[in-house]
Amino acid sequence: MRRALTLLMLVLFSVSLSAAYLELTVEGTLPAGYETSLRAGLHRLLSSRLEAEETLFGHLDEDLLLSLRTEAGSLAFTLPSEPEAVEAVLLSALGWDAIELMDLGPGARLSYPLSYGFLIEGLHQPRVGREYWAIDSDLRRRGSVRTMRVVGSDGSVVSAAQTSGGALLPHMRVVEMGTFGYGLYGSVSTKGSVATEVMVHQRLPFYPMEAHWGVGWSEGESFTVRVGLGATLALSHLVGTGTVVGRNLSIVGWADLGAGWASGLLLSASARVGLSYHLAAWKISALVGTVHAATADGMANRGLFFTVGTAYTYTP
Repeated sequence: MRRALTLLMLVLFSVSLSAAYLELTVEGTLPAGYETSLRAGLHRLLSSRLEAEETLFGHLDEDLLLSLRTEAGSLAFTLPSEPEAVEAVLLSALGWDAIELMDLGPGARLSYPLSYGFLIEGLHQPRVGREYWAIDSDLRRRGSVRTMRVVGSDGSVVSAAQTSGGALLPHMRVVEMGTFGYGLYGSVSTKGSVATEVMVHQRLPFYPMEAHWGVGWSEGESFTVRVGLGATLALSHLVGTGTVVGRNLSIVGWADLGAGWASGLLLSASARVGLSYHLAAWKISALVGTVHAATADGMANRGLFFTVGTAYTYTP
């Protein structure tokens, strides 16, 4: 049974190097599981970056010297003798130097990796606060980054924090994400009253700031129009991008002012803070906040509330 599973994995890795194809030849006898680990590492590190229908030729000699070649170039390095150490060495050798095997072409790409994200090169008119999809060679979205700093009059150095997705790699292409997110939120107060809101979120050119506006309804305030300012800080700043949580979880918060009608003009102010988890173009948020609302006759609503909701960012 184990042998059959190993053979199945070898077949999958040999034909599923994304749209590229892997031809690997091996000299001598390898320890059990060695070739499987090698193919798995090549798949993980190169499948998202080689162009469609490209062939990767690999040769492993008896001294464990791995030679890789594509139409764009070649690369060679020595592998360890222990199967469990193969993937780490591949990551060190191919994380950046895989550029030798790639025909980059025009367009913006992830560049040097940082603890919280990447530098980006090749952006046209780079600006702080913009968010980009990182895409693979098949144009699939693998994650997102948001620009934090643009240095130099020509914007030659752009740093970005990862805000969602899987483990990204240098030289992946990036395309701009839509500017607006559209959210639906429901709230319940400590007094048991319920509320709902439809909000639009717009990233501002001041990382990590965002503008918020929309309409809401609650048992204590009736309908209100709301405008506010908030921030979304990627957790990758604190824990890095090595875990799913670090890549996809953010600390969020915003404060807003509202105006509506509830037997007279009603004015309100609220603030909330919490966590948001990104799932591709969607994000799910859970926040705790406080609200104060009043009319000419006195206080209409006051107290703590808990909010859950989801938002979607549309990219044309």
